[in-house]
This record gives sequence, C-alpha cells and structure tokens, in this order.
Amino acid sequence: MLKKSGHMFHIDFGKFLGHAQMFGNIKRDRAPFVFTSDMAYVINGGDKPSSRFHGFVDLCCEAYNLIRKHTHLFLNLLGLMLSCGIPELSDLDDLKYVYDALRPHESEADATMYFTRLIESSLGSVATKLNFFIHNLAQMKFASSEDRPTL
Repeated sequence: MLKKSGHMFHIDFGKFLGHAQMFGNIKRDRAPFVFTSDMAYVINGGDKPSSRFHGFVDLCCEAYNLIRKHTHLFLNLLGLMLSCGIPELSDLDDLKYVYDALRPHESEADATMYFTRLIESSLGSVATKLNFFIHNLAQMKFASSEDRPTL
C-alpha cells in the first residue's frame, strides 16, 4: 500500500485465524486484534471518548453481525481455499476458529456485547501497545537511515 506521502507500508496478513507471532514461548499477539490508543485518538479527534468513537464501535458491531449472518457462506468460501497453500488456512481447525469467532449460535444483542468487549480488550492491551511502540521505533530507524530507501 502507498501513503499520500509516497511512503510504502504493508499490513501483515500472515497472522490471522488465531495464528500469532511467538517470541520464544510467549505469544506476542495476545489481543483479539490490533487497536491502539493512537487509533482511538484519531477516531475521537483527541484524547477524550467522543460520539465518533461510539459510532465507530456501533459500526464495527453492525459489520460483525452482518458477517455472522453469512457464517456458512464464509466457511464454505474459506473451505474452498484450504488447498491453496496458505499456511494459516490449511485444515479444518482453521475453519473451526472462524466458526467459533463468529459465534453464530448467539443472539445479535449478545454478539454485539461480545464484540464491544473485544474492542475494549484490544484497546487496553499492554502487549499490543508494546508491539506498536517497538514497531514504530524500528520504522523510525529504518526511515531515518540515509543508506536505505525510505519505506
């Protein structure tokens, strides 16, 4: 992907369906997903929670529930991809992970509460904050190097 500034960046899709990077025996990615206070700051337009943030949470929960309504379609499509050679999508356990994450047996209200808690848990994750901080340091070092091209 390319920023307006011309800098290139990527989103690491190599860590999904419950697969996470390890640092020795420690799972680096312990939060449900990456959602940092910096991201919340941008959504809020500042430090304090705002109606924009509540709208963001509502939109996320609405999207989650829409996907849940089509759980079987997603599972069938992912099932067709099992033989594609994607390491993180290689067996029925990966499909079970998706099924369990979508919680199709729950009501929409319960699923909304569940996903809201995932957002809150992700936002409060110390491990994510540490990973994000280290990643930013590495990016600053790489971008400031005169010997290498800028990302």
